[in-house]
Amino acid sequence: MKKLLILFLLISSLTVYAEDVVKYSGEEYQGCQSIGDSRVWLNDPNDIKTPKVGYLYFPNGCKSITSVDSRFLEVKDGKVLEKDQSSKDAIIASDALSAQTAKDLADSRFEVSLEEGIIALIQTINKRLPDGQKITKQEIIDQIKANR
Repeated sequence: MKKLLILFLLISSLTVYAEDVVKYSGEEYQGCQSIGDSRVWLNDPNDIKTPKVGYLYFPNGCKSITSVDSRFLEVKDGKVLEKDQSSKDAIIASDALSAQTAKDLADSRFEVSLEEGIIALIQTINKRLPDGQKITKQEIIDQIKANR
């Protein structure tokens, strides 16, 4: 019986459970994760009565907020809350503007090979030159080699 009690105590002391905590900065929600015993993990190691800044024990569990896009969550008064509709609309508009700006930037740039660039330059110049004075691709290549 004594051995069974010792075995039970060993097994129960090895049982690990996880609790969910939220990481935040100011009111900005930065994520939710499952950790070990939050009473230990969330306290400053130098002062166990002081909670770590930027973390909060989340008894509802991370799964309780998975239906909400994390961009629309905030931390206020020690609680994870969904932002109001005007804040959501501002985030959506900002994201759309950023995506459009990135697309415009990508559309304004294009990459060409050196050969394609030389051919386009020759064709553009040759449109403006009278017959008999046209530049050839080989002349450009020869000049580049001569400049080395």
